[in-house]
Amino acid sequence: MKWGKRNSKHTAPTISKRRQSLQAKYKKKGLSTKEAELAADRRIKAEKIAAVTAGVAVIAAGSYFAHKYYSMNANTVIKKGTPFQHMGRYGEDLTKPFYASHLKSDNKAYAKNNFFGANWDTQKTLASNKDIKIAGKKVSMNTFSDWVTTSPIAKEKFSEKLENYEKLTSKQQKDLMRRTYNNFNKDLGEYQNQKLASEFYQKLSEKGFNALRDVNDQQSTNKKSPIILFDNLSDIMTTKVKNLS
Repeated sequence: MKWGKRNSKHTAPTISKRRQSLQAKYKKKGLSTKEAELAADRRIKAEKIAAVTAGVAVIAAGSYFAHKYYSMNANTVIKKGTPFQHMGRYGEDLTKPFYASHLKSDNKAYAKNNFFGANWDTQKTLASNKDIKIAGKKVSMNTFSDWVTTSPIAKEKFSEKLENYEKLTSKQQKDLMRRTYNNFNKDLGEYQNQKLASEFYQKLSEKGFNALRDVNDQQSTNKKSPIILFDNLSDIMTTKVKNLS
């Protein structure tokens, strides 16, 4: 435009189709144009708030499952002297592999007596003179995969389950190995006095690990990082015992 003159043209504000639809809807109900505009404005604001609230809920849920996934799959360390927990029985032998928990949320859940009918006798606080290195589920499963294809006793044990393994696609092999490992992990309590479990623990020990994740309690009781300790057990001390029965 030229100096001293003003452009009289202006652009009218764009009204969204959603707002137009709402205004038309409210007018049909007998509201005036102004009342329909105000009602549509309130409705759109309410919808935006609801969308944000839903988004926060989705993010929170996503964060929870992401943390849980990380807790189970990542390798981690319980530093020496750091307390962790074992729920157990009177007179049990902790020089053999045993179950424990180290996250506060898991400790609290296990500490509830009669947890899934467990009727614990004792709640023990433990600590180790050395760092406890925990193998994540991913490392454990990869170790298991190598072990069952090379160890004579493992191949014999799982030969039926893995009979057609070589004929499967890569994805099918991965899914089958994951299911086979999960079932094996869930039964480790039954294998603890057998050579099968000892040999698998040895494979993890050779990689520098002293514990692994407990798949059974992670899947069936929604724990974040339950563990099974199997190596350097002589370095673990009981620092506190609470009798529950």
